[in-house]
Amino acid sequence: DSSRLYSKPLSAAEVADVYNSERRPEAFLIAHFTYDDGSCKDVSGNGHHGVDHGKPAFVSGTTDAVRGKSLQVSGCSSCVVPSLARYPWGAEFTACTWFKRTTISSGYQGIFSNGYHKRGSWEFRLGREDGGTSGGGGIEDENTFRWFLKKEFALNQWHHVCMTYDAARTNSAHFYHNGKDVGITGTASKPMKTVANSVQIGFQEGGGTLEDLTGYIDSSRLYAKSLLAEEVAALFDSEHSK
Repeated sequence: DSSRLYSKPLSAAEVADVYNSERRPEAFLIAHFTYDDGSCKDVSGNGHHGVDHGKPAFVSGTTDAVRGKSLQVSGCSSCVVPSLARYPWGAEFTACTWFKRTTISSGYQGIFSNGYHKRGSWEFRLGREDGGTSGGGGIEDENTFRWFLKKEFALNQWHHVCMTYDAARTNSAHFYHNGKDVGITGTASKPMKTVANSVQIGFQEGGGTLEDLTGYIDSSRLYAKSLLAEEVAALFDSEHSK
């Protein structure tokens, strides 16, 4: 695929540019849930369709982050993706989603994950601390759990978050908020952990209890690639403008 001949020797930087240009993010999508058709259907073409967990609602208008519809979750109204149980996430990974939290609870609220803390491979989760504005993400490989904590998720506002993990090239993990690397990083040296849990959207199972988000979720994505900072920024800009 994509064989090239040049009339000059390329510099190291130019070779890197060619390499990165041909690793287009969309070619590495594992799943993409837009919720626009009133379901948790995967629109990537890979068939990782979510199924209703309870009775989630799909709403449009002012409550939508990206034009179309968003997933409204509350209590046990959410979605699960059974086909991603035991998925081999590998040495490169990115998860991104939009969310809006509308209430503070006495417990944690799961946004998008395949399990709580060390029970899963990765998660986005909100806490009860700091007036309900704290939260972040976690990624686990074979030995180590990394937690990226941020305290600026204002209630009743849409937020876009991404986590990247790269044990293949850069040996680093990054957390992004609204298209920007927030400077919360970790190391990455081994493939991510494989677990038996399904992917959970709008909740997560935490220590025998369900940690449910009360609010909205939109355009949730999973990639078999660690997105570059400029790719995360471009994704945020493209969806934020819709």
